[in-house]
Amino acid sequence: MELAQFKPYVLFFTLCICVATPVFSAPNSELAQLAAQDQTERQAGEFTYYNDIDRRAKVKEIIAAGGLKEADDYYNAALIFQHGTTLEDFLAASQLATKAVELGYAKAKWLACAAEDRYLIRTGKPQVWGTQYNATNTYELMTIDESAKTDKERLAQCNLKPLAQIKADIKMRNLSKGF
Repeated sequence: MELAQFKPYVLFFTLCICVATPVFSAPNSELAQLAAQDQTERQAGEFTYYNDIDRRAKVKEIIAAGGLKEADDYYNAALIFQHGTTLEDFLAASQLATKAVELGYAKAKWLACAAEDRYLIRTGKPQVWGTQYNATNTYELMTIDESAKTDKERLAQCNLKPLAQIKADIKMRNLSKGF
């Protein structure tokens, strides 16, 4: 075939690539601000149930308006829902974080797994990754199905340490607190 015969195909594939290539936009600054507020309050021990409710309501509005564009947006929305109270909140957190991972945001791997574990715990099932623990007086890993995931899966899918190391870290945390 001569080069001239390929011209229609080249034009077609060039058009396909242009249409399939996403237009890059900046992350949603409002979502970034909501996530930053959430984390600042938690780190200071000043978070409130009502602030969490307000943030989730705002994130729902942003989602409904089509405001999730970038991987960061999905991650920030997932973070807000992770601090929810209902099964729907935790399921939304898992789905949003998973989408962020699919879009290449590696930091969202842990959050996707933590949201899945939180959802399972709240449905009365054991967690599978090892991200959830009680911290009332001492730190204690919540019920886990140790055979559900391998350490290799924990690392690849969640950026988690091996389960034995997670347990050892919790034990050291308790010792450092005098428990």
